[in-house]
Amino acid sequence: MKTLGLELKMMLRGGRTVAAAAVFALVMVLSGVSSYYGNLQGDREKNQVAHAERERWLHQSGKDAHQAAHYSIYAFRPGAPMHTLDPGILPFVGQAVWLEPHWQNDMIYRPLQEAEPFQRMGIADPARFLVEFGPLLVFLVAFGATAADRETGIMRLALGAARRPAPYVWGKWGAVTLFSSATLLLPSLLIGLGALATAPSVDGLMRLLAWLGTFSVYFATLAAIGVVVCLNARTARLGFAVLLGLWAVLAFVAPRAASSAANQITPLPSYAEVKLEMEREAPIYWSAQTGEAQTRIIMKRYGVARREDLPVDLRGALIDYNERRSHGVFDRILGGFYRRVAEQDRTFAAQAWMSPAVGAQALSGALAGSDFAHQLDFITSAERYRRNLVNRMNGLLLTAQSKSSTYKVNGITAGDDDFRKVPEFTYAGPSIALAFASIGSALAYLLVWLGGGLALLAWTTRRIHP
Repeated sequence: MKTLGLELKMMLRGGRTVAAAAVFALVMVLSGVSSYYGNLQGDREKNQVAHAERERWLHQSGKDAHQAAHYSIYAFRPGAPMHTLDPGILPFVGQAVWLEPHWQNDMIYRPLQEAEPFQRMGIADPARFLVEFGPLLVFLVAFGATAADRETGIMRLALGAARRPAPYVWGKWGAVTLFSSATLLLPSLLIGLGALATAPSVDGLMRLLAWLGTFSVYFATLAAIGVVVCLNARTARLGFAVLLGLWAVLAFVAPRAASSAANQITPLPSYAEVKLEMEREAPIYWSAQTGEAQTRIIMKRYGVARREDLPVDLRGALIDYNERRSHGVFDRILGGFYRRVAEQDRTFAAQAWMSPAVGAQALSGALAGSDFAHQLDFITSAERYRRNLVNRMNGLLLTAQSKSSTYKVNGITAGDDDFRKVPEFTYAGPSIALAFASIGSALAYLLVWLGGGLALLAWTTRRIHP
């Protein structure tokens, strides 16, 4: 503990190390502030439009119930405090979906379309900055604290005067870990608490603490690698060159290789093909022949031999039949595609053996609620609401007073009272349990990397000599 305190004092006295840390901390603050206000503005806009959509739905004029369903609403995915620290896939996927009969629409309103230049640089994302540029700071601190000792002879004096080298080695590692973590995670903590203040919750606090813990393990692993390299390198220059190479490999090359491997192991079908298959099996419009066949099915369901004897409106029955039939098609085809995407994410997380950056990236998005598993939870919730809304409107048409035996619009069948009975769309995100269920083996591999780094430190303490 005494050695750790001395090492931290030495770091704080080093002007270049402190200056580098200040630059990184400043970028983290700018990144977090930019992300915070971007999310705040986005949520404000979504809330305004969602309120206007609800008012439009409630005050639309009376009309045919099925036509009213086509005048439906947009459902918006609300932001979460942790999205400030890691927006994950959210800038690239839609944040709103149009809910209407016959079809499960794609998500629209991608924040990246309105990104500012600072955001397009890729450093307005705090988590991405930590994953990709955090290793650079950790290695710079490790180099400044360790390699210089070898060049100046301080290491030889310290090891020669000590009865065993372990306190020196572990003290270096602890100091590098604490200094780097404080520089990068203290701004993250403040930004996260500020975001949580807008929507406080126990789940949000748990996510923030788990997110900070993830990056603490990440930086501890990198610190171990940095100290080991510097202590075992023959010269300071060689150690610095190796660290730069490791930064490039661990932070940039390996994550891209992991992404390519996941794409090869779990390839995705073309989304255009998925949509075409849905259109073939659940067409929005049907032919006269198809209508006749479905009419016979409906007559058989109600046990009548003539259309005139149907106890329900034929048009309503046909629309309701096709709507409910499409649900199974969407669940099987589009749901299968979504499950494939989620499986690809788990495959990517399983490549964390390549680099701790892969594990940190997978864990960060899951804990922030900005990975595909959380996006799919919203899609599922919005689709459930769409089906309930459409089925309710179709139900009014199905039981219309006219009970027409022909396919025709029968006048006004839905009014203000019917519209008010449709509950407002609300979405409460899932708990942190979904995050841990979706990360696959990323956490295990990140801990293995930490264990490996600590094992290398222990090995270094046995072989290092004055």
